[in-house]
Amino acid sequence: LSLAGGGGRGASRDEIHQRVCGESVPWALDVWAVGALLLEMSMGVPLWLAYNCRVTDRSGKSQIATGLFSSPQRDNRKIVAKQREIVKKLRKTIQGGAGVPLHTDPDGLDFLFLLLQLDPRDRISPAEALAHPFLQ
Repeated sequence: LSLAGGGGRGASRDEIHQRVCGESVPWALDVWAVGALLLEMSMGVPLWLAYNCRVTDRSGKSQIATGLFSSPQRDNRKIVAKQREIVKKLRKTIQGGAGVPLHTDPDGLDFLFLLLQLDPRDRISPAEALAHPFLQ
């Protein structure tokens, strides 16, 4: 996913949408959105929340957090870069989350990883998702 646009500018929101969703994979955005919801449930914080918030984990421990995908001025390049980094280091990223402990379930972690792939050709299909061991 190259984000370099013409004239040295970053890619526009529409260009990123096209690259992430793909024309030949009509379900790609829906599958990614399911992954984003699962990631948000695991972290316990809205992904795009740009402000600090206090969250309490299952043990009652309180922490200050911001959304994983938040970026000042909603800079698309920074948001996509954050998403790539999060997927690369998914286990480490969600380990400290205050929500659902997916990092302790190898099938859950694999399922989330497959849902969040930025390239729609690498993303799990709905049929594959329904057959994934995490949902069995």
